[in-house]
Amino acid sequence: MKQLSSILLICFAIIHSIYAQRGTDAVRVGDRQTIQAERLFNEGINLFSNGQFTESIQKFDESLKLYPNFERALFNRKKEKKWTGDIQGAITDFSRTIELKPGMAKAYTGRGYARSHEDLEAALRDLNKAIELDNNQYQAYYYRGITYYSKNEFDLAIDDFSRTILLKADHVYAYHDRGSAKKMNGDLYGALADYQQAAFLDPGLYVVFNNIGMVKSEMGQYLDALGYFTTAINLHPNYAEAYNNRGIARMYTGDIEASLSDLSKAIDINSSYAEAYVNRGNSLYKSGEFHKAIDDYSQAITLVPDYGAAYLNRGIAREMVRDPDGAYLDWEKAWELGVQVAKDYLRNN
Repeated sequence: MKQLSSILLICFAIIHSIYAQRGTDAVRVGDRQTIQAERLFNEGINLFSNGQFTESIQKFDESLKLYPNFERALFNRKKEKKWTGDIQGAITDFSRTIELKPGMAKAYTGRGYARSHEDLEAALRDLNKAIELDNNQYQAYYYRGITYYSKNEFDLAIDDFSRTILLKADHVYAYHDRGSAKKMNGDLYGALADYQQAAFLDPGLYVVFNNIGMVKSEMGQYLDALGYFTTAINLHPNYAEAYNNRGIARMYTGDIEASLSDLSKAIDINSSYAEAYVNRGNSLYKSGEFHKAIDDYSQAITLVPDYGAAYLNRGIAREMVRDPDGAYLDWEKAWELGVQVAKDYLRNN
């Protein structure tokens, strides 16, 4: 009946800090049109540095109208389209940059990362090409690691995150994400070590404290886990997943009242959080409030109709309120959805 949740990968578009560069890549001073294109480009860089991404793209657009083959403006515009969520626009601009400069490894890295949102195999082809062109480019290894993780190829992901760390020892996200891959492989101690290193490198990274708490919970160290979930919440007060996970840990330490408070807070923050309804149902069940537990399991099913664990647990609660027919139907549905333990309940009833 335990259900933990987490945000495993930190896939931030940190590529912005890689490409927003001035200097030798600026347009050569020449006629009035190219001078104006350079001015607009540099204005775009300044706007990006101030977090004004939409305005920055507009400046790059204006620059490209004056100088259509200005590859650095293309490069930064595509990168910022990715940053603002225009993935297809980013892919198009990265592709045009590659046409203009086929040996530009970072363009393949950027397109590979953008493609990873839609086509993992195409992303891998681009990232492999980036590494072929420049095998010291840590960003390409990092994004390829994320892509392998998305394909559930955790050993390959670990290898790439490790290569990222060899090239850039303070890459906090590589440590974090390698920890997540190790956790998926069942290496809890390895995951814990990587998460702790990520927390050391960035004490404000709230998600890593949540994930340390999860590992501690899986180890059965619920009291230790509570402290990490609390740290995550202190860093990010509206972090529904951390409230959910702290609520589970409190349930296992026997503090049902505090557990219910945390799980209710998670639901207040995110009313569509099906896992939190299941977990609050579990705490209500432990406190003997079976009808309320049934209500929470039912709400989880409304939100996620194929939620097998919710059907299983609702069946158990229905048995407690002497509704054997309803319980049997729930266990039958849980079994259809792949919950293996439901077979035991069906067999015994």
